[in-house]
Amino acid sequence: MVNARKIFLFIIITFCVCDIVSAASINIDNLQVSNSSGFNAEDGKYKGNTYIDIAASFDGGYKFAAKVGFRMNTNDMATTMPNANASVYNKVFMLLHNVELTAKNLFDSHLFLTVWTGTYKYLGIESDYQGYMFYPDSEEDQYAGAYRLKGSGFSTELRFWEERLRFALHLYENTNFVTNTTQDAFNFFSLDFEFAMYLKYFRMNFFIGGTNDLVLPVENTVLEYGRGKTGFSFWVGDSDYADFKATFALPALDYYYCSEVQNGNITFFDIIYLSADLHFRIFVTDHYISFLTRPRSHNDIDSDYVNDVDVQYRMNVKVGDFPLGGGFIFNFQFAEASPKYTDSRHITAALAPYLTVDYSGIHYQFSVGYDFASIHYAQQSGNDLTAFAGLRFVISAATAF
Repeated sequence: MVNARKIFLFIIITFCVCDIVSAASINIDNLQVSNSSGFNAEDGKYKGNTYIDIAASFDGGYKFAAKVGFRMNTNDMATTMPNANASVYNKVFMLLHNVELTAKNLFDSHLFLTVWTGTYKYLGIESDYQGYMFYPDSEEDQYAGAYRLKGSGFSTELRFWEERLRFALHLYENTNFVTNTTQDAFNFFSLDFEFAMYLKYFRMNFFIGGTNDLVLPVENTVLEYGRGKTGFSFWVGDSDYADFKATFALPALDYYYCSEVQNGNITFFDIIYLSADLHFRIFVTDHYISFLTRPRSHNDIDSDYVNDVDVQYRMNVKVGDFPLGGGFIFNFQFAEASPKYTDSRHITAALAPYLTVDYSGIHYQFSVGYDFASIHYAQQSGNDLTAFAGLRFVISAATAF
């Protein structure tokens, strides 16, 4: 019954989008096809995974706007689609990423109203860095921001001072909790508030919100006393020469995680989301330094690791309109398995040079990376194939029109 309601909502929104297309200008904001490939340590086979990302927007002038996005990767589709025990809802949104309809400036009151389904946005200012040569095996591995708004709901936004000041309220059915093991978890609802300021050389965003599962009797609730979230992010600088942005958030504030910290099972570090991106330009080179911590619970999905930290440096060379460019990436990651007494570590120490080509409106990227930590794991396991698993090749093409 719940899945039928979801599919019905999707059909209604899709028909509404199709109905307004004729009256709107259509833009393809992103069309990207990427392939990431490498050796599998378990069977020694060379395998690839293809990623497709399509984002389209429809602009109806000062009255309305709409967005439709599709995102998929072949490995996730191939393993999940044939699985009869997998969530039907998540199967649909393995391909469909988001659908949005926005009414602008209702009654000349500075009020914007958006009805949406899928992944609407991430709270806070989104991070540039999400992971090493980032092409996730699953949509659940996304670390674009502090908290993902996924489900179905509506968002209202008041914009003032030529849209520099914005107050937003999001009320939605939260489907972050819907997994293959909890396929009927459609009784979680969230209410989030955002305040944002957009200036020429400074931006900031503050958010606070909460989630609860609605069930009777209340003793059967999963989230005892509910789950809260709060965070702050800012950006400062000039994108052409130097800028810095950072986000600090507590995405899962509830009785369970607070008790885990209090009892010493995890530290306060393990419940925070912290990302920082520094960019500066020197002559024809751009330099990017990124830092990211992954909390024990992100997007309401529990991780198996604690003390999870990433640091990455990327250098890019681009001379004006010259079609060729390139650079390299150095990435370091560290995490410990939980519980800590397993004494298991995960380390990445990777170097990845890359080449970019801009031709006929399409941006191509070719990169090859090697994780030198895989040599250590090969020696530790006695499996030489593990050393080859550190090698990765990526080919990507992207455009917008």
